[in-house]
Amino acid sequence: MKLLLSLLLVTLPLSLLLAQDTDNQSVPDYEETQDYVETEKKFNWDKVTIEPNFAFAFSSNQLYLGLAPYVGYEVAKKFYMGPGIIYYYTRFKNVQPLDLDVNMHTIGGGVFAQYFVYDQIFTRAKFEFLNRKIFIGYTNNNEPVYKKSNVPVLLLGAGYNLSFGSRIQFPIMIAYDVIQNSDSPYFSNSNFPLYIQIGFVSYF
Repeated sequence: MKLLLSLLLVTLPLSLLLAQDTDNQSVPDYEETQDYVETEKKFNWDKVTIEPNFAFAFSSNQLYLGLAPYVGYEVAKKFYMGPGIIYYYTRFKNVQPLDLDVNMHTIGGGVFAQYFVYDQIFTRAKFEFLNRKIFIGYTNNNEPVYKKSNVPVLLLGAGYNLSFGSRIQFPIMIAYDVIQNSDSPYFSNSNFPLYIQIGFVSYF
């Protein structure tokens, strides 16, 4: 089970004030109407979310580092979508029986969709496509052997945001990798095959 620390930053809302001619209360002229339409079509930074997910774990013979930033946009009320990029690095030291070091890399990309169903309760789906360098054994010359594997991942889950004031929230999410590819970093042979994510969300 890996606990990932995530941080979600949302930019400051921008307000647009439309001036109205108090001397003329009739239907707006063509230029005023066009200005309004163009304003409505402009990109709204207030709907942008930035989620720089970090992963870190270590032990006496293992190091695990990860970075998976995602950018989302509120395409409809309470509904967010967006892309992301992924990189994970895993290092094993003194792998037996030859006492060698092993380094593995994972790169890829993904897209997510998240909807707040009620208050701070949300559902989330995230698809990732990963290219993994995976250790599989040794050569006759005692050199580590790796294989490259293209791995699809589909995480489906739900969560809840715990609020601490008006700006900071603490989301807790549980998800399951529906595809369960044996080369997936989310694959599990255990009786608890769920992926748990806990992290901070800050609104600015």
